[in-house]
Amino acid sequence: MVWTTIPNTDIDADSPITVALMNSLRDNTAAMANGDAGAPKVQTAAINDLAVTSAKFANDSITASKIAANGVGQSEIVASAVGQSELKSATASQSHYFTGVQNGEIVLTGGSYTMGWFLGASPGANIYISSHAHFTTYAARVGMRSTSSSPRTGYVYSRYIQASPPYNLGNGDIPVFVYALMAKAGNRAGIPAGTILATSVAADPSWAYHGSDHISPKNIITSKGKKQYELVKRLPWPKTEALADSVKLQENIAALANPVFDQVEITMTRKLRNMPNVPHPFEGNANLAHGTVVLVDPFSQLAMAAAELVHEDDHATISEMLAHPSLVIDSVPISGLATPPSVMGVKVTL
Repeated sequence: MVWTTIPNTDIDADSPITVALMNSLRDNTAAMANGDAGAPKVQTAAINDLAVTSAKFANDSITASKIAANGVGQSEIVASAVGQSELKSATASQSHYFTGVQNGEIVLTGGSYTMGWFLGASPGANIYISSHAHFTTYAARVGMRSTSSSPRTGYVYSRYIQASPPYNLGNGDIPVFVYALMAKAGNRAGIPAGTILATSVAADPSWAYHGSDHISPKNIITSKGKKQYELVKRLPWPKTEALADSVKLQENIAALANPVFDQVEITMTRKLRNMPNVPHPFEGNANLAHGTVVLVDPFSQLAMAAAELVHEDDHATISEMLAHPSLVIDSVPISGLATPPSVMGVKVTL
């Protein structure tokens, strides 16, 4: 139907009731119901409370854009509704080279948000978890020990809750972080130069979930526009000032007891703020004194392949790729490639 605007001259006291007028009144009712052009729209106030029931919603009619940011809480989630596929998780593949009976440590990528891990060794076994440690960098480390007198490599494969990708150090979004600890020439342990002493392959860098200023997944919310925000407690004084002044410290304690949160957008600067504290995953590693920490060119074909393998949880292939005899990791830094402090960006071929 077409909406017809009826002029006042057609409905004044002296105007006759015509067929055309009655047709317009009849058709206008249908035009309003159909939402035809020109017809008045039904306003919110005209809809009775509880008048719109679930039966009135077509299948798949409510999309993500219609749900308010943070509009779904725990009370809206049915028990047992969140399965493995709904968790935003990622995996990491890390290794340590043992020259004999030796302890080794590595910073788990996911830190305290690591859900679990398992071990592997090449060749053979005789590798086991010995300890966890939180060092001065607040980095969650896992300890390994080899009880074999012959050289071997121990592997740790882990899964963690993910929060913060992507990461851009200045050259573009990095799909995967492939770290390696390479033996220096003339090292005191007598290990041949270029030997891979430790590795770490993960979608997230070591500083994301470690250190005193890491990004906590529990404090992150995502807006409808896909921007991420961090909930930051509002304190009257910076931590260093409060610790040096008892009055300021008491004011901070009072604020913590009744917290007020600010939503602060997580920018790339925020994601990288903790990088100097935990620039690589080899803090506390027994081999660190004997090697140089490198970051494999994150935009190389090998890194792209590694990113896909991480996504597929194919730890075995990652380990085989990094242990392949034809793998060559360059010792010359890539000009212009931005890297974390004390880490050298290098080319790699396989």
